[in-house]
Amino acid sequence: MYDLDREEIARFARENPAIRDHLNLQERKDKLDAVGDSVGCRYWKPTDVSSRAHSGHEVPAGLDKSP
Repeated sequence: MYDLDREEIARFARENPAIRDHLNLQERKDKLDAVGDSVGCRYWKPTDVSSRAHSGHEVPAGLDKSP
């Protein structure tokens, strides 16, 4: 529809503060996932948040509720 490449779309999206914050958060999560994978962290990636509650790991505040 529009002749924009991915970089132009990302630059446009980042003009909205809420979207920019979400994209920044996603980038930090992706980096943390990569680090967790590189050190072989087996506790970092549960399939869903509720699985932590049943596995004996404490669920961080704010993440214990389904969206």
